[in-house]
Amino acid sequence: MKPSQFIIVILLATFLASCAPISTTPEATTPQEIATSTMPAVTSTPAIAAGTSRQSETDGMIQLYIPTGKFPMGTQSGGDWIGEDELPLHDVYLDDFWMDQTEITNAEYQKCISAGECTPPHSIESETRKSYFDNPEFADYPVIQVDWEQAAAYCRWAGRRLPTEAEWEKAARGDTGRIYPWEVNEVGPYFANFDMDDNWPNADTSQAGSIPAGTSPYQVMDMAGNVYEWVADWYDAAYYSQSPAENPTGPAEGSSRVIRGGAWSSDALFIRSASRLPYYPDGFSNDIGFRCAQSNEEE
Repeated sequence: MKPSQFIIVILLATFLASCAPISTTPEATTPQEIATSTMPAVTSTPAIAAGTSRQSETDGMIQLYIPTGKFPMGTQSGGDWIGEDELPLHDVYLDDFWMDQTEITNAEYQKCISAGECTPPHSIESETRKSYFDNPEFADYPVIQVDWEQAAAYCRWAGRRLPTEAEWEKAARGDTGRIYPWEVNEVGPYFANFDMDDNWPNADTSQAGSIPAGTSPYQVMDMAGNVYEWVADWYDAAYYSQSPAENPTGPAEGSSRVIRGGAWSSDALFIRSASRLPYYPDGFSNDIGFRCAQSNEEE
């Protein structure tokens, strides 16, 4: 090869090498670098905010989110109240759950009857109305005259359940131990439908959710007054002294179930969030209704 030809070959090889594509991705040199370079981005799911709402597809009820955590259950000794069954005051941890915004109404309960999953109330009357359950005027008022099993059957049909005592109380008072669902320590008809020595103007049920000033810290309504509410637990006056610190569900058996929240017929003593009363499960009254709850994992 002539010298001139050799020089041309060298120049051509240099030119071709300069035209080769250049990688813009650095080479991974360790297993950790390889894994990091191929791992997709991970985004965290935001926590549900307390009081977040959703609507049940079965009965249309608005449900409100109650977050995981502790709250003080019961009542301190030395107060100006109470029943011994509210002692001792104790911290309870609960998993998160959803609580119905209001008591179950006549219209909602009628849906369950129409579906063949509920039986009619034991009476269609309220305290002052001969026609109550079957009267469209009171469709959005709380259903009454139902026993414990009727209440439990409705919640099963709706894909929910009766709340435990602890769930009910936390939904009513929050995690700071309020005496009533509302923040201030005072009572009046502007907070709840209840009867103080027959002097308050209400002598019967009121429309569900019609007193917004009485909402709980989670925006749950009518947790004080209007109607007492069935909860899931059997009643035991001494249960608080031995109840579990996490997710208590009440005694394994008993003769009475618990009702909560007071009613239109109650004085201020019984609309406190810690108040609890026994009632025979096959009993019914014109001042007892219910609402449902749902564990978050039961969605």
